[in-house]
Order: sequence, then C-alpha cells, then structure tokens
Amino acid sequence: MTGVRVSRVIAAPRERVFRAFTVAEEVVRWWGPPEVNTLEAEIDLRPGGVCRWLMEAPEGPPMTLHGRVLEVDPPSLLVMTNRWEHESAETRVTVRFELIPTGTRVVIEHDDLPSKGAEAYAPGWELALDSLEAALGVGRE
Repeated sequence: MTGVRVSRVIAAPRERVFRAFTVAEEVVRWWGPPEVNTLEAEIDLRPGGVCRWLMEAPEGPPMTLHGRVLEVDPPSLLVMTNRWEHESAETRVTVRFELIPTGTRVVIEHDDLPSKGAEAYAPGWELALDSLEAALGVGRE
C-alpha cells in the first residue's frame, strides 16, 4: 500500500473551503475532476458518520464512492475512508485546512492506496482542487 500528498493554497476563508468539502449541496458543485459530474452526495459529519458520492464520468455508468467519517474538527480537519462500490479495498483521506494570510492551505493525504495505479490519485486530486476553485469562484494562488 502507498499514499499521495497534494497541497494547494486557495484564496478563500477556511470555513468556506471546509464547507465545500462537507456540505452535500456544495460538494455536488465540484467533487472530482472537471469531467466528472457528482450527481448526489450524502455526508453525515460526525465520527462514524456515513458518506456517499454518486458520480458520473463521460464514459461508463455512474459509480458510487462510499466512506465513513473517522475524525472531524471543523474547520481544520476531516479524516474519512473511501471505498468504491463493488470493491473491498478501503482508503484513508486526511484533509487539513490551514489558515494562512492569503486564505486556506488545503493539504490532502490519501493513504492505503493499492500500489498499482496509485500514481493517478495525485493528478486526480489536483484536478478536483481545480474544480473546487472554480466552484468557489477563486483563482489559484
């Protein structure tokens, strides 16, 4: 198993960026790379709470990503699991929201990834953060 780390400074208040990750109505506006459409999101934002994202890519049927909230400390930390429907492998995603003078530094650590294909996760998170910035109406710092 392996992991990836992605960091981005987003020119928006930390509370706003945290909400974009944790409020279903905001998550559907940006979750995933630009070509992915998140049709539904459910997030029970408490330790043990269940999460679900229904996503659709240009090719293929919609896919469901399941997760559990492991730890939450608004607006600075979100730790959750991710597991694709019909797969048993569960990964761990830690998102830190660091307050800085120009906005928020988002640090994503995605761990417990299978060795094969893990290199695709960092570019995927970078594209997702591009989508987040577009949804928030901010540019890259």
